[in-house]
Amino acid sequence: MLFESGRNGNVHVTATNSISQQADIPQFDVGLIDSGVGGLAVAREIQNLNSSVQIGYFADTAVFPYGDKNSIQVADRIDFLATKFVEAGTRLLVIACNTGSSAGLRSIRRKFAREGIQIVGMEPPLKPAAIHSRNKSVAVVATLGTVSGQALTNLRDRVATDTATKFIAASGLASSVERGELTGKDLDAVLQELLNLISSDGVDSVALGCSHYSFVYDQMRKALPDGVKLFDAAFPVAKRTLELWTKSRSSDDVIDVSNPISVFVTGDPDGFVASVARLETAGCMIPMVSVNPVPLPIN
Repeated sequence: MLFESGRNGNVHVTATNSISQQADIPQFDVGLIDSGVGGLAVAREIQNLNSSVQIGYFADTAVFPYGDKNSIQVADRIDFLATKFVEAGTRLLVIACNTGSSAGLRSIRRKFAREGIQIVGMEPPLKPAAIHSRNKSVAVVATLGTVSGQALTNLRDRVATDTATKFIAASGLASSVERGELTGKDLDAVLQELLNLISSDGVDSVALGCSHYSFVYDQMRKALPDGVKLFDAAFPVAKRTLELWTKSRSSDDVIDVSNPISVFVTGDPDGFVASVARLETAGCMIPMVSVNPVPLPIN
């Protein structure tokens, strides 16, 4: 199913191409994993830096959201999907999900270390938020899974020891983005609740800890008081990915052509397409993607 998000506001399905029940996928330059549409923000930034990178993308909508699952479930799922990419020959993986990285990054790095697989994880941009905080008071807005995970606490202890850090679970925000609902009373209520929590304790710097939140960056920035800085991790993750990809290639390997992102949807592909269409209609920049249904067991 080739879903053309043509950067011109037009969305249309041009063909159907179902993948086999065995979920055979080809080799890619980069394999991205996320629970849904959120990782498209990272994929978009990668393509903005280099449009020739061939990107495969697991949108694991069959078990969305990762944020309300326990860490063992999420780690097992990340391992399962990462293995699919590695078995196909992909050598550079991106866990474009804070919850997925928090739960599963360490284990898959150990698993694939001997094979030389490079893996980029995603974590809230707490370090730049702390550096730029004048009041030394920052907030991390993330899913419940990320907020309650040990990885975020460890990150705070590494990079923000001199900063008061508030962890805020944004209940329902990722789900709103996953549905492509960037306007309406429900989203307004979520943002207002976040604003109330952020505005206390002199917080003047906010780190977004979920790839889905990239798509509501503008709404959050407008809602925050003047002087409060907002940080998103999509671009730094994309930049690191391109650094690793470039090191693994010779100049002769790079061909400057645009490639659609091959998205393998483990749940309802029509729902994914509809959500992405709504995001684009709402003004989000969406890269061109080819959407393929890939039924996978829910372990």
